[in-house]
Amino acid sequence: MRNKLAFRSIYFALGVLFAATAQADLAEMRGSLFQAAEDARAIALAKSANELAPISFAEAAELYDRADTMFDRSGSVDTIRKTLSKSEHRFNKASEAADIAASALDSTIQARRDASSSDAKGYASDEWETGEIAFAEATRRLERGSISSSQRYAKKAETAYRDGELIAIKANYLDETRNLIERAEKLRAERYAPVSPDNASKLLSNAENALTQDRYDTDRPRSLAVDAKHAALHAIYVSTLEQRIRDR
Repeated sequence: MRNKLAFRSIYFALGVLFAATAQADLAEMRGSLFQAAEDARAIALAKSANELAPISFAEAAELYDRADTMFDRSGSVDTIRKTLSKSEHRFNKASEAADIAASALDSTIQARRDASSSDAKGYASDEWETGEIAFAEATRRLERGSISSSQRYAKKAETAYRDGELIAIKANYLDETRNLIERAEKLRAERYAPVSPDNASKLLSNAENALTQDRYDTDRPRSLAVDAKHAALHAIYVSTLEQRIRDR
């Protein structure tokens, strides 16, 4: 009985060892097969090729996934290698297309970044969505070689992004700052910190005027709005602190 148990234990241990060895061999084989395609994919992603060159990137990703499925199903190594070679080529092509798009659509891409940093997606979802649809179409048409058509969609996207950014700045900075100034007034901040609330109101007014004068130059209004917000918060802090001291 003891011999049988010992034999079973040895048999089980050998089975575990063989399984672990086989798994390690598979992992090593997969690494050697997929490495070049994975490196090409990483470079493409670093260049935002999934957004700037969506056609080539999607083709490359589909080929990569196909090779991955074949490997999991123990498919032909030669077929997997050929599929991955095609995937690598498409990823490299996507990287090249992304470089071209980054230059050709630079102003639209900057507008998209500005809208994103202002949280236009949350405050101006319609404008953001319009921009995203037009931007995606601009990149696809550019990748197909339709330059003039791409530029039309890029201009539409840029306008939508700037509109969304403006709405977001007003909501996220101006409206919030206006509410803070009203709160400071209720706390009688002009009595405890007379400089800050007055300064906040002036900065807010300057920010609104700057937005009206040049709606596409949002850097200065944003900076003024942030300064106004800080001044209002300072007035609230000083007023609250002063009232606490008086209460004590």
